[in-house]
Amino acid sequence: MSMFAPSLGLFEKLVPELLKIKTRQNNLQKNHKREYYLSLLKTATIRWIIIRSLYDEESQYWFNNSSNPFKCIDWFQTFQKKSPKFSQLVTDYWLFDEYTDLIKQSFLTSLQKRYHLSSDQIEQFLTACPFQIDEKTLRNNFTALSLQKDQLIEKPERGHYQKISRNQLNSILENLKNSVELDLTFMTEDVASIVELLITKLQGKQRLFIHHNYVVPEGQREMVADKADFLKEIWKKQPTPPLEITYYSASLNKKDNYIVYPVCLYYYQRAYYLCAYGQAPENFKRHEQWYNYRLERILDLTEISWQGDKLPLTKDQIINDEKSYNPDYIQEQLKKAYGFDFYQPIDQMLLKFEPDFARRYINNSFRHQTFEKIEDIEEIISFIKQAKTAIQEQLIAKVKNFPHYDYYILSYRKNDNNVIMRLRSWSPNVEVLLPTELRQQIREDFLLTWQYYQDDVL
Repeated sequence: MSMFAPSLGLFEKLVPELLKIKTRQNNLQKNHKREYYLSLLKTATIRWIIIRSLYDEESQYWFNNSSNPFKCIDWFQTFQKKSPKFSQLVTDYWLFDEYTDLIKQSFLTSLQKRYHLSSDQIEQFLTACPFQIDEKTLRNNFTALSLQKDQLIEKPERGHYQKISRNQLNSILENLKNSVELDLTFMTEDVASIVELLITKLQGKQRLFIHHNYVVPEGQREMVADKADFLKEIWKKQPTPPLEITYYSASLNKKDNYIVYPVCLYYYQRAYYLCAYGQAPENFKRHEQWYNYRLERILDLTEISWQGDKLPLTKDQIINDEKSYNPDYIQEQLKKAYGFDFYQPIDQMLLKFEPDFARRYINNSFRHQTFEKIEDIEEIISFIKQAKTAIQEQLIAKVKNFPHYDYYILSYRKNDNNVIMRLRSWSPNVEVLLPTELRQQIREDFLLTWQYYQDDVL
């Protein structure tokens, strides 16, 4: 069902005039242009309903005809039986009754932005009854679908129509992926596998809800959305231009300007980040590096030219190196070690879990590609010996004294606070054995924390 979800990409495929009007919009008066859009959107709605009825077996209006080819009157009579009051149903019902509010809001937001429609005009579109049309108009819509470059219906003989094959249909819809407003390909496979529950209703009810824990203050969220829209337009340009940003660094408690090459946006640990290559707060702009800029702390963004005299990056360095400065590179780095600061050095940790806690919450759970349980005590001891730490003998003795505990290794990004936060969340059921500097850091954190509680009277 999700492949048929209403989107402007699909609508513009069904009614190519929606795209063509953009090329001559200066010759149309603003009000007339918007009225024309509404008329075309009504036509797109009719054709979308026809296509769903022919190919979407989960639609309540599916035309499961035994004869193929079929006549328009055959389709109409079946359609009328399934919905006797079809001419009185409004667009809002046709488009969104079987989809959740996520689909509706995504569609309407895109509709407003694409065609600059007012709230009243969108309401006019939603409350119109698309099937208050005559038989000739309905037949013309079937014919139009059969005459398009990528035919969604074939017309083998006069007065008859025929469905295209499922492979043909999938090929046409696959080409629309870049146009669909709610593109779900960014999700990991495990999330994408249940996304159908997120966008469609079952027996008229939504059954999947996601709590989006977002730490950005409500007053700043519109500003963050504006920055995301700005970046979206930047990434439409070829080649992607560099930016000058004004950024407030919380760790340095100061704001400054940095020139960067923007690569992608990430939602991570309750906030949005711009992953970019260029000047960065941590090294005081002495040279270029990767950095994750928290989006609400970017105070200003300005597009600059590749020929700017203050540009520390070279166009050849960035644009001609497709492997090193793109989202795929970041994905590869994130898989190599746990932590979001993918540009930080990698180290390995050895963890010792309390067995009952491990049984309930750690074993058979996925934490990272490199998170691996070590069953063999000798293998654990060998790992400790390879580290060549000053407390090697003490750690080996600890392992031998607690052979029934659960031991894991994990590659992680050093200096990444998200790693420390994860270890704290497992306390007091985990002990960091290696590396010793991380073990010492955790120890010092707990000693400082203990100072807040040691004077309590129990």
